[in-house]
Parts: sequence; C-alpha cells; structure tokens
Amino acid sequence: MSKKVAAKWVRALSLVIVFTLFLSSKATAQMTGRALSFQDLASQLHSPEEIAHFMWKHFVFEKDQRLFGEEEYWQSPEEFFENRKGDCEDFALFAQAILKTKGVTSFLMNIYGSQFAHTVLVFKEDGKYNVVDGTKVKRYEAEGLRELADKIHPKWDKSAIVKPAKESKHGQILAQFAKEAKIKRSMRSSA
Repeated sequence: MSKKVAAKWVRALSLVIVFTLFLSSKATAQMTGRALSFQDLASQLHSPEEIAHFMWKHFVFEKDQRLFGEEEYWQSPEEFFENRKGDCEDFALFAQAILKTKGVTSFLMNIYGSQFAHTVLVFKEDGKYNVVDGTKVKRYEAEGLRELADKIHPKWDKSAIVKPAKESKHGQILAQFAKEAKIKRSMRSSA
C-alpha cells in the first residue's frame, strides 16, 4: 500500500473516531443498532421540560388494571422506559429518576379527592414547589405543600408524600396531610 493511500485511510479512520466521540449517545445507539439505555437517556435530558417532552413524545398513559391486571402496580423507571406505557406514578417515578441523575432532589406526592387519586413529581426551584404532572411541567411556585395541592386540584381532601415500597410494586406513604388543617389554621389566625 502506498503512503498516499495509507494517509487517506488514517484520515478516514480519524474522522470516524472524531464523529463517534462527538455524536450523542442516542445517535451512536441508532448507528450501532443497539437500543438507547436508560443511562444514555438520562445523560441527554437536562431539565424538567426536556423530561416531560420526552415522556409526551414516547410514552402512553395506560391504567395498571389494563397493563398488569392489578389495581396498583408501580413500575421501576427502567421497566416503564421499556414498556413505554404506564399511569401517573410511573411517569412521576421516571421523571424523578432522571432528575436524580442531575442532582435535583424531588419526591412523589399523591393527591386524593372524593372521585380521584393522582400522583405527581414535586421538585423545588428557588425555594418554591413545582411539579412534573405526567407529560407537563407546571411551575406553580407554591410556598408550601397545601398551597401546591390547591393549585394542582382545588377539590383535594388529603395528600401524601410517597415512595415505592421495596417489598412490593406499590407505594408506601411517608407523610400525610389534610386540607382541613389549612382551614383550621386560617380560622385560628383570623381570630
């Protein structure tokens, strides 16, 4: 092989290496034919808005009863990523796992009313509470959790901070609070 041909091969291989290093992990995964991993995805999504947009584009809401034949089934973020279907707590857990890789502290909050139950991911920015609610980021900038619950659903009765239970595919309540406490406290403060 002549020096000229060898130099062209070295240049071509160098370009391939440079492009491989600079391509996103998603593009690399597509080029090599492998599936995008949860870790690859986490490295690409940097904000609550990017996470919500990804979920809007790639995931579908589906009740646990239809998916798993159970009333409640909390998927791990990786399981949800693979299935691409789930209900509100699955969306919240997925967003929480991605935000955790960015160093953002967050937690899941259940909100209950007479005809509904709903789970959102709560995160703080500048000392104010905001949520990832399914595929949307809602910047409520609430001072406290009762105010946040009021903004999420004005007809709520009680709420709970929850996490996945280790021994089952269900939620575990860490703390609870009721709407009435806000009413009682405001009545005392007005007297």
